[in-house]
Amino acid sequence: MTSAGFPELGTRRLAGYDGIARLEKWIRNANCHVGEEKCFVDAIVARNPNVIDLEVGLPAYSNVREERRAPRMDLVALEPIGHSWRIVFWEAKLVGDGRARCSGPATPKHKLKVLKQLGDYTDWLRHDNNCELVVSAYKNTCSLLVAFHTIAKRFNPDIEELGTGIQAVATPGASLPEIDYIPRLLIDARRPDRSFTQNGHLEKLRETGLHVQIVQGEEQMTLGTRS
Repeated sequence: MTSAGFPELGTRRLAGYDGIARLEKWIRNANCHVGEEKCFVDAIVARNPNVIDLEVGLPAYSNVREERRAPRMDLVALEPIGHSWRIVFWEAKLVGDGRARCSGPATPKHKLKVLKQLGDYTDWLRHDNNCELVVSAYKNTCSLLVAFHTIAKRFNPDIEELGTGIQAVATPGASLPEIDYIPRLLIDARRPDRSFTQNGHLEKLRETGLHVQIVQGEEQMTLGTRS
């Protein structure tokens, strides 16, 4: 996809954008695949100006055929750490999602499916030089976001400012951000779920050492930090 057009599905021939009508068609098509979880993530993005990426696809690397899949992280953001910034990853789940629950009174990690999922992310980040590649790529992402924001501001001077983290990381000569290898869990509990509360699933998650943030209302949508 370039300024000259985009390749048509099937023929791969370049087609023009047809102005706003084409964009509205893409939006309608995309909305057919939007679920409650994605709407939750959108709401989080709107309240956190230092979010830098969504639906991050991590290339498969395992030599085991059954494990050759590309896991995805829902949300990537920057958080302050001293005088620097840190890249953090978040996995979003609805409160009713069985993957964020543990059966029985104990807390065996293998019974918490979300821990296996987050563990896969950590393994990927620690594999070879993936961490260095991610940090470098996201520094470049911040520079691109600043450039795009400058262009957008010409058309809409009232556009909101980018997050201070994005601006800081994009500054020429700025040091590379740090990275948190352990993703965090963000649970949408705006619709109360009695079984989640009564069966102590939140406590079971936190007993494993996982950083969990529960969102029960708009006032809890600002992403928390981990010291």
